[in-house]
Amino acid sequence: PVASVPFGGRYRVVDFMLSNFVNSGCYNVGVVMRDKYQSLMDHLGSGKDWDLSRKRGGMMLFPPNAFAPKSSPLVTENYHTSLEALGSISDMLQKSKCEHVVISNADIVANIPLDEAMREHKKTGADMTIVCTKDSEGGPLDMFVNLSPRHEVNDIRNGDNMGGKCKYKGLGIYIMKRKYLINLLSDCVTHNLTSFERDAMQHVFNRGDAIQGYVFDKYVAKIEDVKSYFSASMDMLDKDIRDQVFLKSRPILTKIHDSAPTYYGEDAVVSDSLIADGSRIEGTVENSII
Repeated sequence: PVASVPFGGRYRVVDFMLSNFVNSGCYNVGVVMRDKYQSLMDHLGSGKDWDLSRKRGGMMLFPPNAFAPKSSPLVTENYHTSLEALGSISDMLQKSKCEHVVISNADIVANIPLDEAMREHKKTGADMTIVCTKDSEGGPLDMFVNLSPRHEVNDIRNGDNMGGKCKYKGLGIYIMKRKYLINLLSDCVTHNLTSFERDAMQHVFNRGDAIQGYVFDKYVAKIEDVKSYFSASMDMLDKDIRDQVFLKSRPILTKIHDSAPTYYGEDAVVSDSLIADGSRIEGTVENSII
């Protein structure tokens, strides 16, 4: 899965959103997995590298069939959409005592202050807040929103930015109350909806729920295919972009491997590259990530 793909020489893609949660004071994190998740479980372990190995709360891993199908009509043996994945953990949502929920995909490379987004969500009193970035370009799987001067969402389009009029692209991060999410999942079942972005979001917008936008104006990349993975990786060679992602006050945490420092031979020549620990460089490396 994209979440466990190596990134930047020492990280995995999932590290960025996990760190965003921890840096924002959220220590109840559930990771919903679909398939081919062995590498992801090996990387996450007990969550101690993210300070998520706790007696109360902490990291919870939800592979397929973590709950019995009878726990929710949305639970199927092999779910295919994010809405079905959320339905698979409805039992956990029912038992949780948290007031608010932040749901996110694990394909985002960014350092997002979710605590600030949460404060804005509570301040506006919206039913849901969408974290988005000012970008009118994207593919057929992207969701675009149009915002009023007060950042109220007044249009939602999937795979179409309305000729550039929808200037903001959703990042797949949503903030809402836990009970609101539970009711939304139940409502989606009764209306036979299966996709969160294409079905559920259009549903809550059309019924008039108060949806707010939180605009994140720093660097962000979504790893959706090989092209975007390569582009985001090469972006890390830019110091200005690295400074936006790797902040001392909000560090990106990852599993520590305690590898030996990189060895540079007598003839090693390295320029504009990121070299991970444990590497052995005896030749020339340019514009690369190892």
